[in-house]
Amino acid sequence: MPLKLGNDSYCNATFSAKQKNDLLLGVGVTGTCSALCCINALAMVVYLRLYKLFVYRLAMYQVMGSLLQASAMASVLLLWDYDSNHNRLYYKVSCKFSAVILQYGMWVKLMFTIQLTFHLFCYVVFFKNFKHLEKLYLALSVAFPLLMAGIPFIGDYYRIAGAWCYISSWEGDCSTTKLKTGIIEEFVLYYGPVTFLLALNAVSIFIMIVVLLYRAHKYRSSDREPLMAGRDQRKEVLKQLLPLIVYPIIYFTFLLFPLANRIFMAASKTTNYDLIMVHAVTISSVGFFAGLALIAHICLYQFKKRSVKPLPASAPKDTDSDYFSTFANATPNTSGVLTRFSLPNESEVDAAFMKRSQWNER
Repeated sequence: MPLKLGNDSYCNATFSAKQKNDLLLGVGVTGTCSALCCINALAMVVYLRLYKLFVYRLAMYQVMGSLLQASAMASVLLLWDYDSNHNRLYYKVSCKFSAVILQYGMWVKLMFTIQLTFHLFCYVVFFKNFKHLEKLYLALSVAFPLLMAGIPFIGDYYRIAGAWCYISSWEGDCSTTKLKTGIIEEFVLYYGPVTFLLALNAVSIFIMIVVLLYRAHKYRSSDREPLMAGRDQRKEVLKQLLPLIVYPIIYFTFLLFPLANRIFMAASKTTNYDLIMVHAVTISSVGFFAGLALIAHICLYQFKKRSVKPLPASAPKDTDSDYFSTFANATPNTSGVLTRFSLPNESEVDAAFMKRSQWNER
């Protein structure tokens, strides 16, 4: 339903004081639940020492970005009852803090998602492993968002914007005059790049899924062995890749509605409270589902690990292997003696992919 002016709100704003508090409660509680889910997922990674494996570090970065974004969403609870206390120093400081961490957290999550998609795309489509760029991934994901969050802060454009604080598009809290610089910064510093990068992300995901399905069909229908010795091992490669694609898909899916709502608001020049509530809760839920995805990923890994027969006490033990998109390599048991289960390291997998590339060229 379209909103009526709330006479009990600060400056007679579009949202009433009660509607603002309801929005803050919805965003804050959802953000808190998302943050707790991310913390549990990261605790599992640390406890099981999965951070030593590159594939799980990539997943960790996704959940860490989601944790920061969820924490930013939870921080809007600091603005509870802002209308009655807007002149207090605590609320003015809280407004700036909440807006900065919100902009920074959303950009960190976006950067980690785009870089994961880039890494997967290069690996799935071109058989290129850019693991050596991991430190660059981290540096860009931490430093670039500081720039995007710092520009509005330096220009003092973080103010109350509806129920919470963000880049303001008005000259002042009670102004009826549009602030062109604020509108431009909203588009240039977030909504414009996000729309472009999400579209690029969607196209990349579609291409990856098509390529994976094509190769899965090709491996089933062909007797030749272009990748590794055995169809079962080729299937394991796909099984390692597919879980990581879930993270960009979750992010893309949960940002579709907020972006669509923004476009609707800009085109219609009206505000719908129900759509705003769904918008707010949806974007706050990204971390919850990213955390669940990592927990499910870990549980699947542990189930597969426990399903392998243990080695005899006299057999030498392998240390943790750092792998990405690797396959399970079990030597056939023809002698009735327990066999060794091993995960090849990334250099072995890269060599296998290189052989496949050479085979494709012939």
